[in-house]
Amino acid sequence: MIPFNINAATKKIYVKLDSLEYSTTNKNYKSITEYKTLEEFLKDYNSNKLPDIYITDFIFDGVSTVKIYDLDDYIEEDSNDIDISEVDIKVININTTGDIEFTGEAKGIMLGVDTNNKKGNINIILNNASIDTDSKKAPAIYVYNKDKNYTDCIVTIKTLSNTKNYIEGGKLKKVSLIGSDELDKYSSYYSNDSLTNYNKYSSYYGVYSSDQINNILFATVTADNEDLNDGDPYYFYKASGAISSDIDLYFEGDGYLKVTSKGDEGIETKGNLTFSGGTGDYEIYAEDDCINTTTANNSNSTVINDITIDVNSLLASVNVDADEGDAIDSNGKLIINGGNIYAFANLIVEMLDLIQ
Repeated sequence: MIPFNINAATKKIYVKLDSLEYSTTNKNYKSITEYKTLEEFLKDYNSNKLPDIYITDFIFDGVSTVKIYDLDDYIEEDSNDIDISEVDIKVININTTGDIEFTGEAKGIMLGVDTNNKKGNINIILNNASIDTDSKKAPAIYVYNKDKNYTDCIVTIKTLSNTKNYIEGGKLKKVSLIGSDELDKYSSYYSNDSLTNYNKYSSYYGVYSSDQINNILFATVTADNEDLNDGDPYYFYKASGAISSDIDLYFEGDGYLKVTSKGDEGIETKGNLTFSGGTGDYEIYAEDDCINTTTANNSNSTVINDITIDVNSLLASVNVDADEGDAIDSNGKLIINGGNIYAFANLIVEMLDLIQ
């Protein structure tokens, strides 16, 4: 069950994805404000004048436009040329609490939900909606917050009765947050070939200054020393699923929702994940875990996140061509309260589980 929130907002916004228009009354629609450049956007962002819903022709992380800092993708072998590309995606940004209802079809679009400092409920209502990023580089829905333990804002994705809804998106890869004034410090985390590549491409890691890192709007992750590989930053943010959330995420409703991953996980959160109500029908297809909650390491403790399922039906299936992947991967408790659950993991993962 979704937690009761005394600050629940009653604001309603209706969005037509086909035309990128919105209304607060479900009539008299008008175009959503669109920021085509970062400079244009920052004027309203810095003066706290952003609308409740707006479009950017880029992903904004609190400091700048998001670029994919990935050595494997953008640095050719035996080359000193560094070609770091900006994520090519248009974003519908939600900047308010309340009910936001989506209908129609959008391709090449990401839905970004900013929960930083928000108090109340944000209900993403799907009414025969289809959101497809048309890219492996960005999730279709990204609920973000710099604090993985933030609970003042409750985000729920709801499907209306007798509707069919489709979400298809990719993965926002690791984005380095190493301070440009601390490059020497981070070299100690690398050795052998990793250190060679680090020294060769050190400018790749100097993405932000240490002060700018504090302004990042997304939850950040610190890699364990043993997990560092060539091309991996020490400190980064990422969104691994077609639907990704930095905080607890809830699903409810009587409709049908199909989630397809273009390159990694289906639905992933850095908080708890809950399907409630016992009435919805879900299909989730992924190249890695279909449903996943991560384990968050804080300075003094490890936060274990749970998955709770109460649906009419849920099919979670890992692509047969995937290298790995669990159908349902909870790093805490897995609680199934009701529903017909069909879970198909990657064959290699299943065999390893049997051996263990």
